Amino acid sequence: MKYKIIITAILFIFSFLYLKNSVYLVRENDSLMKEIKEKQAKYNEKPINAIITSNTMIPGISGKNINLTKSYNKMKSINTFKESLLVFDKVLPNKSIKDIFDKVIVSGNPKIKQVSLITQLDDKYCYTENLIINEKCISNHKHTILITKINNNYLTNVKELLKNGQVFFLPLNNDSKELDVIIKYIKNNNYKIVSISELIEE
Repeated sequence: MKYKIIITAILFIFSFLYLKNSVYLVRENDSLMKEIKEKQAKYNEKPINAIITSNTMIPGISGKNINLTKSYNKMKSINTFKESLLVFDKVLPNKSIKDIFDKVIVSGNPKIKQVSLITQLDDKYCYTENLIINEKCISNHKHTILITKINNNYLTNVKELLKNGQVFFLPLNNDSKELDVIIKYIKNNNYKIVSISELIEE
């Protein structure tokens, strides 16, 4: 009786593996799967490593790869390739700022046209204007962000200093009209205004 149970279990396992392998082979030979694979060169994006020096760093950019199985399963119901149904896996850069806290993040990645605009400093990050890091920030695992503080002639200075990845600190004292003008100018120059978290995200 014991041997029958063992033999039955072995047969079940082999049957399961055979079925799984058969499904895999059918899927891999499906013209839809072949088409999705052919599109990888077009849609996959390689990650870009962070730039890290002795005391500064700039975040990298994550890449993406098509998740073949998930994309195939979503498209199989219509049995045709559809770009909007592609599913991607995030590919992190090999060199990342994620767990480094003893260097100053001097900007977002310069390849992305976005900036941060803050009117007050919160405690989520540490901030510096001169690349000096407070030791407490390191021990508390807080990133230190280089900010460009503007105390007067706000719009004029923003115009002169505007570039990819910049973090502007404008203590405007709730002068919403001037802030609105600055925001409009930045957006009119095709920059996206994002939070610091989004700016340094990899």
